[in-house]
Amino acid sequence: MIAVDASEQRMEAAADAGVLEAAVDAAESARAENSLEKMLCHQMAAAHYAAMKLMARGTDSRLPPVEMARLTNAAARMMDTYQAAFLTLQKIRTGGKQTVVIQHVQVAGGGQALIAGSMKTGGHQGGEVAGNG
Repeated sequence: MIAVDASEQRMEAAADAGVLEAAVDAAESARAENSLEKMLCHQMAAAHYAAMKLMARGTDSRLPPVEMARLTNAAARMMDTYQAAFLTLQKIRTGGKQTVVIQHVQVAGGGQALIAGSMKTGGHQGGEVAGNG
């Protein structure tokens, strides 16, 4: 019952911030697995929305240049906050671990080497790339 109440509170807070649909979409797109991941996704949606609104206001050529600069700087800080949250979500999911594979290849004189490989990332599997739109 507590989880249901918490979910309702999250939805209400997202609606109050004007980002309910984006918050739900972000949590679904990120495949949020628990309440903390959902909250982070909702915060990311709010940060994205705020950044876009600030950027739209900051590009209004009728504003004094100092106000334009203030608004675009605030938008940039909000975008940085969004990106930091995205990295936090990635760290939560990976346990903060990275794997680096180093391979040594020797090529004899006159020889040529072609090195090809694949990288497994946490990238998208079709659909929209996280962070866009």
